[in-house]
Amino acid sequence: MPCPPPETSQNCSPEEFTGASDNSAAQQLDLLVRLRVLEHLQNTLGYPIPVQQDTQSLTEQVVLDVLDWIAQCYALNPSDAVTVAVSTRPGIVTLHLCHDDVKSAIQTSKVFLAMLRTVLNFDENTNSSSVIAPIFQMVVNMAYPRILHKVSRIGITDGGPDDTAHHFTSLVTAWMLFRPGGEQSRGFVKVATNYAGTTARTTEYMVQSFITIVEQCNAGARCKDMNEQKRFSYLSSIVVACNLLINSTFFNDLHNHESFRSSLRVEDRLFLHKIFRRLSYIASYKSGAAKFAFLGVPYLRQVLGQDGVKNFANGRDGSIRVELATYFDASKVPAIPTKSFSWPSEPPVDHLPGLFNVSFDNSHSPSSSPRHSRDTSNASGYSTSSNSTEASAHARSILAHLDNELRYEILHSEMVAEAWTPGGTASVRCHPELQLIQYLEHCGINVAYSAIGMSKLACWACARYVDCLNLDAEYIEDDRVEGEIAPKLRWIMREGGGGKVKCDWMIPSMAKVEMMDMLMDDTQRELERVIHEVVLDYYI
Repeated sequence: MPCPPPETSQNCSPEEFTGASDNSAAQQLDLLVRLRVLEHLQNTLGYPIPVQQDTQSLTEQVVLDVLDWIAQCYALNPSDAVTVAVSTRPGIVTLHLCHDDVKSAIQTSKVFLAMLRTVLNFDENTNSSSVIAPIFQMVVNMAYPRILHKVSRIGITDGGPDDTAHHFTSLVTAWMLFRPGGEQSRGFVKVATNYAGTTARTTEYMVQSFITIVEQCNAGARCKDMNEQKRFSYLSSIVVACNLLINSTFFNDLHNHESFRSSLRVEDRLFLHKIFRRLSYIASYKSGAAKFAFLGVPYLRQVLGQDGVKNFANGRDGSIRVELATYFDASKVPAIPTKSFSWPSEPPVDHLPGLFNVSFDNSHSPSSSPRHSRDTSNASGYSTSSNSTEASAHARSILAHLDNELRYEILHSEMVAEAWTPGGTASVRCHPELQLIQYLEHCGINVAYSAIGMSKLACWACARYVDCLNLDAEYIEDDRVEGEIAPKLRWIMREGGGGKVKCDWMIPSMAKVEMMDMLMDDTQRELERVIHEVVLDYYI
């Protein structure tokens, strides 16, 4: 059962976790405006956030895989956002949890702890597949609404199911020019051998597996009248197929075959990467269960010890606890603190010229650009060097004028003009990953590997804010005297660019001024980058 923090932790007043802070409303609104424009440009034009490669060690990645899977166990519905972390002391394991639905978290904890009692009751030498089975079945039976939603989205990656299937198969055909042997992964070779008796149809089975998944866009309706066992059988087959696909030769070449990657159009690469992400999320329900069985269960046994495992398995003590990050004393703080602001009273077209770097004078030329030669007093400047300088200055002036006109058009376009309703209400909330980090830092709780597991990728602002926290921790580390214990933790989360921009991002109540200054700078740079990309598209 979820429980309050241990007695050794500091208690926090609700005000500290409901957005009360010294951060000015003006700064929140400035950030809100930038994030809203970024979100609107991203959603309207499809400009992706640059993808970063994971920089964690292999051990850290595996730990994150396990924690992300635990978060998925609690994220039962499509809109659920859950973050988790684990702390230990001899004989006790605590799962720290932030969930936007406390009632659901309490109910899920009962099922999760019951599953742990089952697997810890097995003999240590029990076959691994026997341990994985109840773990996998638990998460599928609990989270099936979310799994169904994720499955249905694959078929609409590029329009409808037919369009998505056609786009994928055409890219497989192009891929085979670079790999004439086609699909060669162990999983699909085994499928082809079992069903066709030959490996000659391996690529065909790979493509057919994808098409079959695409056709499940109405999976929710199909499952409506199924009992639990039939639904599990149906969904587990989809999860296994997704796992085969993400480990296929085709997707391996997408990431590692430079010639094939270079041959793809940008929109084709984006399409395949989106497909891969969606397949990977569904596959992680099975791979995460396996990693939890192989690594998580032995870890629990090690921390609890033989007596602790025996007592917990028999239901005699609470050596494995679930602690909600929103419980303080006898009061419950709202799981996701929210605040409301008013959008600027001016429409976007009047409020944003400075952010868009739009000039309304007649020159449209950057102040640093050289003046045209006709404006100088050098009447004898007819040398080749002078002509070249004049031509360069004239070209820069023309480009600056064109750039300004295009920025002006974007500023007055429908996609920016509809960014907000003047004077309307804008709601922001403390996203769960920052809610959990804020709670852990305030209560002085050290968690395993400083790792935060998430049911969904952190939004862009959350990822950037955690980057700022880690950078601040590095500075503190550099300033420490020898023998002094570092006062800050380094937080580790799943990377990948931070996901989508969300404008409902609330400044954490414990945020340092320096952290917010860094985040504001990052946000402004990102806004300038996206606007620059839009302008370049107009040029091209």
